[in-house]
Amino acid sequence: MTGGTSQPSALAEIREADASPEIAAIYADIRAASAIPQVNLIYRHLATEPAVLAWAWTALAPVFRSGEVAAAAAELSAAVPGDGGAPLWAACEPEAAAGIEAVLAFYNRANPQNLIALTALVMAARRSTGFSSVCALFAEPDRPAAAAPAADPLLPPLPRRDALDAASRALVDDLATRQGSGIGVTPSLYLHLAHWPSAIRAASARMSPLVGTAAFEAHVATVLTQAASRADVVARSLDLGPQRPPKEVLRPTLTTVESFVGATIPQMIVVGRILAGAPAAD
Repeated sequence: MTGGTSQPSALAEIREADASPEIAAIYADIRAASAIPQVNLIYRHLATEPAVLAWAWTALAPVFRSGEVAAAAAELSAAVPGDGGAPLWAACEPEAAAGIEAVLAFYNRANPQNLIALTALVMAARRSTGFSSVCALFAEPDRPAAAAPAADPLLPPLPRRDALDAASRALVDDLATRQGSGIGVTPSLYLHLAHWPSAIRAASARMSPLVGTAAFEAHVATVLTQAASRADVVARSLDLGPQRPPKEVLRPTLTTVESFVGATIPQMIVVGRILAGAPAAD
């Protein structure tokens, strides 16, 4: 990957604030089952094909509720070192430190879970055959609603790209372009850090020289290897159901998911660990 300044195209998504009641109900269940108070961009993208989101979450919800995904993600996170540098908030104004630390802690907990779960979904889908119509997510009317995770008072709302000041937007776009996956992804972590202009400036100064280097790519490859072995175990627990979205709908969506789990999410796991000041490997 190479650096650049061209604006990345936007990946289609349905943001939480814009969701229909049906999509909002799925989003609420995702937040509750994962104990993560924000729905990841890939699920917001899947919501543009509601049948696919419903099918995917029907398969994934049990392994989130059982704690299987959380346990595998904790193992993965512990196996990913940083670079031994200072945490990002040390380079920012003291009054912003707690919020920046909370944002990084959130993504460093959420991204490993999403990588494990979505890799498992892709693995299971590859092994399965036969696609037809969707099985509704709420086919079990007696299933009790899960409790919502507690909101983190230090986690600000996810900013919209077009609401950022011009300088912060340019830094977000540059970092997104450097990590370009070809699917128009602006990582939510960078948008969240841009809530504090000093944080996105410091993140850019820290990551721009690293992203795309051989060392960075080797680090990402290690994350992929670590995630694959754990996701393979989770995949065996998934029930994709007898009814699925049509091939012509599901195939391109799963291709996007593969791009996320093959590049974007493992990249952001590496970025998150570095920016949080994780120790370097022994």
